[in-house]
Amino acid sequence: MPVALVEREPEERALRQAFAACLAGHGRTVLVTGPLGVGKTALLHAFADQIGLDALVLSAAGARTEQDRAGGVVAELLRGARRHITSEVVEADPPPARSACAALLELAAHRPVVVLVDDTHFADTTSREAVLALHRRLRNSPVLLVCAEWDHPRLRPAPFRAELSRDPDFLHLRLDPLSPDGVAALLAARWGNAARAEELARECHRLSGGNPLLALAAAEDALDPRRRGRAVARAVLTCLHRGGSPLLRVACGLAVLGEWVTRGGLARLAGTDPDAVGHAVEVLREAGLVRGLRFRCPTAATAVLEHLEPADRARLHRRAAELLHRAGAPAREVARSLAAAGHAAPGWPVAMLREAAARAVGDDEVPTAVRWWELALTGCRDERERAAITTALARAQWRVNPTAALRRVTADNPDNAGSTSTSSAGSAPGEDAAVVAARCLLWEGHLDHAAALLDRARRPAPCDLRLLAQWLYGRHRARGALGGPGRWGVRAAEHVVHSHRLDDATFPALVRALAVLIDADRRDLALPRCVALLAEARHRRATTWQAVFGSLHADLALRCGDLRAALDAARRALSALGAAGWGAAVGFPLSTLVLAATAAGRHEEAATALLTTVPDTATGTVPGLLHLRACGHHHLATGHVRAAMAEFHTCGRLAGAAQVDEPAVELWRVDLAQCYLALGQPDRARAWALRQLGRAGPDRPRARGTALRVLAATEPPARRPRLLGDAMTLLWRAGDRLELTRVLADLSRAHHELGEPSRARLLSRRAAAGARACHAEDLRRELERDRPVECGRDRAGRVLTAAEQRVAALAALGHTNHEIGQRLQITDSTVEQHLTRVYRKLNVSRRTELPSALPSVLSPRPAAPAGPHGIRAATASVPRTAGWPERTGDC
Repeated sequence: MPVALVEREPEERALRQAFAACLAGHGRTVLVTGPLGVGKTALLHAFADQIGLDALVLSAAGARTEQDRAGGVVAELLRGARRHITSEVVEADPPPARSACAALLELAAHRPVVVLVDDTHFADTTSREAVLALHRRLRNSPVLLVCAEWDHPRLRPAPFRAELSRDPDFLHLRLDPLSPDGVAALLAARWGNAARAEELARECHRLSGGNPLLALAAAEDALDPRRRGRAVARAVLTCLHRGGSPLLRVACGLAVLGEWVTRGGLARLAGTDPDAVGHAVEVLREAGLVRGLRFRCPTAATAVLEHLEPADRARLHRRAAELLHRAGAPAREVARSLAAAGHAAPGWPVAMLREAAARAVGDDEVPTAVRWWELALTGCRDERERAAITTALARAQWRVNPTAALRRVTADNPDNAGSTSTSSAGSAPGEDAAVVAARCLLWEGHLDHAAALLDRARRPAPCDLRLLAQWLYGRHRARGALGGPGRWGVRAAEHVVHSHRLDDATFPALVRALAVLIDADRRDLALPRCVALLAEARHRRATTWQAVFGSLHADLALRCGDLRAALDAARRALSALGAAGWGAAVGFPLSTLVLAATAAGRHEEAATALLTTVPDTATGTVPGLLHLRACGHHHLATGHVRAAMAEFHTCGRLAGAAQVDEPAVELWRVDLAQCYLALGQPDRARAWALRQLGRAGPDRPRARGTALRVLAATEPPARRPRLLGDAMTLLWRAGDRLELTRVLADLSRAHHELGEPSRARLLSRRAAAGARACHAEDLRRELERDRPVECGRDRAGRVLTAAEQRVAALAALGHTNHEIGQRLQITDSTVEQHLTRVYRKLNVSRRTELPSALPSVLSPRPAAPAGPHGIRAATASVPRTAGWPERTGDC
C-alpha cells in the first residue's frame, strides 16, 4: 500500500469503477475534493499508476502563479499528447477550447483517455472552459475526466462545480482527514513498526488533525528529538504556501496574537475583512493546522513567524502590541510582542514593559524581567523614570547575578564601587537606588562606601541590608557602619527561619538566622530549614539564593563530619555564581571546600581551590577570615607548620582589627594551638587552647570540645581521658562526627600509653570506623599506622605506637628527620610530632639516648624482600617487636 494512501479504499474503488466504464466506452467526470493537504494529489497519482498501459493518461495541474496565463492547464495536457495530435493545436497560444476538446476526443477514438487535472481552483478561465467543454462531450467516448480541488467556497470557482454537477453521471468524491487509526496505519506503512506507530498515533493525530502530511512530520520529529520540530515546521509552511499569501497573513496573525486573538483583531492585523478571515481560519481548521483560533502544534506558530524577514516580523509584532494594548490585554502579553519587535517607543510601551517586568519578577522569571526592563530603558526619555527602571533592574539581577547588578548600578558612574561619589553631577541618588547600590557594594566588600552612600541619600539602612552586612562583616563591624540589631539568640533565629517566607526582602534575615543556628551548633534546627530553602531557591531559579543556601548547607555538612556531602555542596555553591560572582563572599564556599578537601586527604584539590582569586576587599570580612583559616589548615595538614601559623596569626590580627567575633572565625586560637603541638611546644599550645576555652561558653559545644581535645594533648597521659571525655560529650551534642573521631583517636592513644591496650584497641577501632564514615582518609591512614597492638617485652614496646616505634628506630640508627620522612613516606612535620611524643613517653631528651631506651625495637631482624620494582619496604630496615602486626587488618 502506498504510504500516503490509507482510509481511501472507497475512493479508489469508485475511480476503478469509473475507469471500467471508460473502457466500455462510457465517458464520465469525477471531482475529488477535500481540505488542504488531505491527500488529493496522492490519490490522483496512485490512480494513474494503477491504470498503467490500459489508457493514455494526460495530466496537468493549476498553479496560483499561472492563473493569469490563459490556457496554461490545457496547454500542459496537450503537450502530453503531442505525438498523437496536430502541432497547430499544441502550439496555439492559447489553444482554443473547442479545438483542444476536439483533439482530445479524437484521441479517444483510438484508445481510452484518462485526463487528470489537479488544483482546478487555480486553473485559468480558458483552461476551465476547455475542461467544461470536454465534460459536456465525453458521454459517449472512452474518456475519463478526473479533477481535484479544495473543498472550500472562497477558493473554488462555484460555476465550474455547478456545471459539472448537472451531469447525472457526475461523481463527487470528498476526502476527509484521517482518523487516529488511519494515522496509525499511515505511520506503520511509513516505518514498518506497527507497535511504535500505535504509540505515536494519538499524539500525531492531535497535532495534525488527521492531515497526512502533518502527521508524518510530527512522527519524524518524535522519532528523532534532535530535529526539534523541523519536519513539522517544513510541513506547515508547505501547506500555507499552497494556500497563498492571504492564508499566510492570517496564519501569521494567529501566531503573533496567541491567546488574545480575535477575528476582528486578526482582520485588522492581516489587513482584510472579518469574513475573509473567517474563511481562512476555516481552511486552516480543515487542514488540521488550527483548533479554534490556536495552532494545534506550538512548533507551527514558531515556524510561521520565523519564515518572515526580520524587518517584516518586527513590524508584525509592533502592530500586534498595539492591538493587544488597545484590547486591554495583560501587560505581559503586550510586553512579549514589544520584546519580539525589539523596539519600545516612549509612552505606553515603556509603561507596559515596566508593569510586565515587575510581574515577571514576582513569578520568579528574572531573566525575562531583565530583558523587558532593558528594552524599556531604550524607549525611556525621562531621567527619573530611567533611574527607577535601573534600580528595579539591578534589584532583580542581584537575585541571579550580583556582579551584573553592581555593573548596572555603576554603569553611569564606575566610581560608585570605590568612591563615595554616586553620580557624575554630584547629586544624591534616590532612596531605593541607594539601597540597591549599597547591597551591591556590601557584596563586593565595600562596607564603608555603602554606608557613605546611604548617608548621602539620607537613607537609614533597612533591616535586610543590616543583616546582610552582619553575615558578611560580623556583628560589631556591621553595627558600627550601618547600625542594626544586637546579637540574635537561638530562639530568635529559630523564629525567623520558621516564620519568614523566602523573598528579596527576607533573604538576608533567613541567611543570618541560619548562620546563627549553625554557629550555635543547632544542626537540628538549621539543617531541615536550610535544605528546604535550598530546594525552594532551585525551584525558583534564583542563582544567588541557591549559591548562598548551598554554601550554608556545605558548612553544615562539614560540621556534621560528612566530608563527601560538604565537598559536593561547596563545589556546587562555588560554581553557581563563579568566583567573580561571589564577590567578597567567595570565602564562604571556598573555605568549606578547602577544609573538607583537606580533612578528606584531597590535598591537591584543596591546593587547586586555594588558587582561586579572592578580592582584596575580602580582607577583614568574615568570609575572608574563614579563607585564611582554611589556607592555614591546608598548610598544617601538608607539613608546612610555619606557613600555617602565619595564616592563623594573620587571621587573628585582622579579626581583632575588624572586631570580628564570629564563632567560626574565633577558632583561629585553637588552630594556633595545634601548630604549636606540631612543633613540640606543648606549653604554648596549652596557652592558646585555654584562650579558646575562655571564649567558648557552654552554648558553643563544638568550639569548646575542639579546644578541650587540643588541650588534652598538652597534658600527661593520666589527665587526658577526663578532658577527652568532656570533649566527647560536647562534640556528641554538637553532632560533629569528624571531631568526635579525632577525640576517639586521641583517647585510644592515651589509654595505650597508660598501659590499657584492650581499651585502646576498642577505641581505635571505633575511631577508624568513624574516619571511614566521614571519608577522612588522612585520619584513617594515621589510625591504621598508630593502631595499638599487643607488644613488647620492655617499656618502649608497651608505650609506643607502631608508627612511633618505626620513627624512633630510624632516629636511633642515626637518620635525620628528612631521611626518616622519605623512608616512611610521611612529612617532616609528622616525624617531628612522633619524636616529640617518643621523647616524652620514654623520658629522654635527645637522640643519643634512644638506643638504650629501645632495646627490643632495635633487636636484629632480617631485611624484607625487595618489592616488584626493586624497592624495599620502608620498614624493612626497622626491626619490629614481636607483637607488631604483619597485616594492616590485624587488631
